[in-house]
Amino acid sequence: LQHHERLNGSVYPKGEKIANISIFAQIIAVADVFHAMTCERVYRSKQSSFNVIEMINESEFGKFDIKVVRALIDIVADLPIV
Repeated sequence: LQHHERLNGSVYPKGEKIANISIFAQIIAVADVFHAMTCERVYRSKQSSFNVIEMINESEFGKFDIKVVRALIDIVADLPIV
């Protein structure tokens, strides 16, 4: 349930802020956004891993724990470019 929350309280279901969101939910939140944007959808085409990382790192700044985002960046940086 908490993986939809953002650290700044901007998303549902309760509008929780950082102190009330578990680290596990924060990790799942970043992974969920990354997965959703890098997979093909009926309503849009998939985006490259690197574009998604840039979006998460810049336009979503303050919504995700920076340590979690950095961990994702470290993992994606090791992925082959295809």
